Amino acid sequence: MRIFFSLIISLVTAFVPRGKYQDKLETLPTVAQLAEGYDLNGWTYQRIHSNESGIDHYFYSYPSQNDTLPVLLMLHGFNTDGRMFQKLTSLAGRFRLIAYNFPGESRFYRGKFKDFVFLLDDFCGALEIDSVCVAGNSVGGAIALCYAASSRTHINRLLLVSSEVFGMTEDDRRRSEAMAKKLLKYPDYKLYYLLEKTRALLR
Repeated sequence: MRIFFSLIISLVTAFVPRGKYQDKLETLPTVAQLAEGYDLNGWTYQRIHSNESGIDHYFYSYPSQNDTLPVLLMLHGFNTDGRMFQKLTSLAGRFRLIAYNFPGESRFYRGKFKDFVFLLDDFCGALEIDSVCVAGNSVGGAIALCYAASSRTHINRLLLVSSEVFGMTEDDRRRSEAMAKKLLKYPDYKLYYLLEKTRALLR
């Protein structure tokens, strides 16, 4: 099956116009630029620096009239960001809403789920939060599940949306790494083409 999948990808990407997609790659907005000029509908885009790790964490939050409400920490999926949770403002009467933005790259991320646990614990520490409810969408759900199992932060509730358990066993990790190694052989502009076309199909 993996051989067939690799063959399909090779055929699909064989005639990708390099100049067009290389230009698109070079003009991709940064995480901060995505928030600029975008109607956040009352949410704010923020950065907090962790003195413990030196990491700058980025997140969206919705104003709360009651700082004693439990925190709902929302984790986005692949190829999205924290803005995907903007329509959940009706929950603001019950929770302090925080939507974390995973970094595009980090020296603390080495491809393991436990690396996300470190990032999220560091983020909660920087905000001086020791207890959260966690909601994760898609890949964010798998990260949330791992976080709930391994975090030093107390997890009150766990909500998984359109998610599944993956990458948790050694066999899962081997399969994922094998697929990643095949994909990483392709130049970035071809991978961006695949992402763009996949996103269009899922709309």
